[in-house]
Amino acid sequence: MKDTDKKQGISQEARALALVANVAAVVREGLHELVVRSGLGVVGAMLEADREALCGPRYEHSEHGAHRAGHVRGELAMGGRRVEVKRPRVRSIQGREVPLPTWQHFAGLDPLGEHAYEQMLVGVATRGTRGRWSRSVRA
Repeated sequence: MKDTDKKQGISQEARALALVANVAAVVREGLHELVVRSGLGVVGAMLEADREALCGPRYEHSEHGAHRAGHVRGELAMGGRRVEVKRPRVRSIQGREVPLPTWQHFAGLDPLGEHAYEQMLVGVATRGTRGRWSRSVRA
């Protein structure tokens, strides 16, 4: 231990704890980013499935009454923050925008709430829970 550390009252244990805390913060942020990016991939696949259901398969002529109309930038709440999503567009034969059910569902809520995110990181199963603060009781 250096003399300056002794003079300042900094022990090796305190420095080790500070280092562990910094590493934990970096790992947490990395895991958060991984979970959010994975969630975005799933939401993107769901949006494309909605578009295919409304328009039919890509590059095929169909009589679904709607057609693909490119993409537009949109935002969804995910993991406690707003993230940009490339939202597919569908237009009716009359030229009106057709809403995608998945977009309507996720636009008003955060599918990855902070509590669910924390539970996933520590490996707790979140299926069947009634609410944020409820505890499951085994009979």
